Amino acid sequence: MIKRLLLLPLLLWLGGCASQYSISEQQVQQYLNDKVVKQFTLDSGRMLVESGVQSLEVSLGEQPERISVKATAALKIKSPVFPLSATMVAKFSAKPRYEPSNHGLYLDDMQLEDVQLTPEKLQTLINPVARDFANQAKGLLQLQPIYVLDDSKATEAKIASMTKSIKVEPGQLILMFK
Repeated sequence: MIKRLLLLPLLLWLGGCASQYSISEQQVQQYLNDKVVKQFTLDSGRMLVESGVQSLEVSLGEQPERISVKATAALKIKSPVFPLSATMVAKFSAKPRYEPSNHGLYLDDMQLEDVQLTPEKLQTLINPVARDFANQAKGLLQLQPIYVLDDSKATEAKIASMTKSIKVEPGQLILMFK
């Protein structure tokens, strides 16, 4: 009962005078690194590529109203001739969308901006496979939420019910209530 009384002023403030709530770049990045499926396999017929995403970095507001996501992955290429290992960094940008049905933030209009491979001498050899992998990662990132408001927390449940739109500013996502 005391918790509810302590939350009442906050909820009244959120409902009455606040018109937005922000989610930081670090919160989105932490959510992605904790929740996103990180193992991929791609069979091109000529070779099998296995990958594990090592990290996802998020940058908010580099471009107007867009999120940038940089995925770093270790690639293991099994071919009939000889196996190869490489590190791939793929950079995407997308427009965020709020989905009221599950209180999640999703990525729309996702564009693959760049793919880099290390060691560089493998770039020309496996670049087509790397691009296929990057497109598979792009599809996965579009299907999963990049952040979900937690209904079990009273404040976030209230915010989730009030959110009408989303805006990207440098370093933060702004959930708009009005």
